[in-house]
Amino acid sequence: MKSYSEAEVFSASELAPFKAAQAYVDRLDERRLADSSGVVKTIRCHELTRAVGRLLKLAHEDGVYCPAESNGGGVDHSWLCVPHHGDGRISNFSILDVYSVGRLPQVQLLYCGLTVPHHLEFMPRAERTDIDEEMVLQLIRAMLPIEPMQEQIPLQTIARLYPRLDYFNAFGQLSSADSELRNDDARDTTGA
Repeated sequence: MKSYSEAEVFSASELAPFKAAQAYVDRLDERRLADSSGVVKTIRCHELTRAVGRLLKLAHEDGVYCPAESNGGGVDHSWLCVPHHGDGRISNFSILDVYSVGRLPQVQLLYCGLTVPHHLEFMPRAERTDIDEEMVLQLIRAMLPIEPMQEQIPLQTIARLYPRLDYFNAFGQLSSADSELRNDDARDTTGA
């Protein structure tokens, strides 16, 4: 069933990055991020948000997630901003939360308006200075849908490539032309 939100509230330009973010996060297998001794480093919302944001070319916000019933508490959090075009909302973006706090599903698209004021739970603060940039790049590599080559792509190459990831369509899949190029590259590097 298509929900009212999917049919009426969010535009196609908001739903496309939401669906792509779901696909990227679904691809993650924490075990593939283990170090040589098998220890898996903790994935924080701050790094995951930046990784997905870079793949989707979306701005991120750092701040605090604080539900109204928490009486002023809250937790440090990061989220993405999906632009939309004027329709009477309070903000000029919807919130794309790729690591939702205390809720499922993990990836959520939140409307920000008078009738559904989700934006009140997300309070922007200063940009974080403790970001593990290597983890961000590892997450990007783990989410790329280039399965035959994935383990061969060095982090330095990913760092240079992520601004140019426009060969992905809105659902995180390679376009047919780029897919053929990538398959040719994979055959060349594997000796096939």
